[in-house]
Amino acid sequence: MKNRIVIGLIRVSILFLFVVGLGICVLWYPFSISLDTVGVVQDGPAPLTQVQRIAFWVQLLFMWGVSVPCFYTLHLFFRSTGYAKRDEAFCRANAHLYRKAAIALLVGSVVLIAGNVLFIVLEWNSFASVYIVLGVVGLVCALACYVAYRYILKAALLKEENDSIL
Repeated sequence: MKNRIVIGLIRVSILFLFVVGLGICVLWYPFSISLDTVGVVQDGPAPLTQVQRIAFWVQLLFMWGVSVPCFYTLHLFFRSTGYAKRDEAFCRANAHLYRKAAIALLVGSVVLIAGNVLFIVLEWNSFASVYIVLGVVGLVCALACYVAYRYILKAALLKEENDSIL
């Protein structure tokens, strides 16, 4: 019974992070990017220049693109709870979910950092340093997923060895 409650809470947490991520993608990214590309307009809407449009859409599409690995990782974590629900947390298939999550976060974080360094050079986004810090946090999370992968795989191999002896 306790296992069910913990797994339910983990799934609710994953869904909460999914909703927060969608909110960031739909609200924060367009708002923060428009602050730098368009600025604060005081006398009504001003027509956008071609450079502003390009800067806005390139950054917005980039940020949406680097958000995909995060959503994919949440999907993998949600699938992982299914193994825990069936008391199969220490199996090779579950370990490989964590490996996929580590790779997705690693690639997404490196691309996020590289893209925002470029935005700093182009002077397009004053929030780029914050996104670089988030990229570093993503690298740490990728490392944690890889460590979890290694331990789950090792536990799965030990479990298989013990099951073969019995």
